[in-house]
Amino acid sequence: MKKHILLSALAVLLITGCGKEKENEVLAAVEAQELLMPVDSSSITITASNLDSNLVFSWTPAGYSASFFVKPFYMVQLSREEYFSNPFLGLSVSDTTLKVSCDTLNKSLLLSGVDEAMPVSVYIRVKSHIANQLVQNSNSIILNITPYFAPPPEPDTIDNSGNPVINAFQTGKEQ
Repeated sequence: MKKHILLSALAVLLITGCGKEKENEVLAAVEAQELLMPVDSSSITITASNLDSNLVFSWTPAGYSASFFVKPFYMVQLSREEYFSNPFLGLSVSDTTLKVSCDTLNKSLLLSGVDEAMPVSVYIRVKSHIANQLVQNSNSIILNITPYFAPPPEPDTIDNSGNPVINAFQTGKEQ
């Protein structure tokens, strides 16, 4: 009888112990985020009066497979090239919305070498990643932007050396 109980217990252990092993879950990219705002092919003209305004970027969350909570990081990239080989602006956030001032956008455009007051096509996308791994790129959109260029103030006078002298009130600097 002891032998039968022992064999039965052993059989139960073998049956339950031979169940399918749970596979190790691996973090993987599942679904890339989708850029929602601004709308593709829309236009913006930056002027002195809207430099303090914000341009809002919004996108859907990126999908990653994991049995634990993992929050991806996002980078909004703006480039003058379709393939983003040299973005002129990249801003990182951990949310799915980003506000960028028109002043920041304008300065970045001008520093990238665009012609003042001429419309330029800017490619925009959102990159997501977790710990710099599993990078996913959103769809890219084109935003037509006309930057604002404020010429430097005209000099008030010319000094004895032939250099322009600008009124301290205009520049905010004391002479």
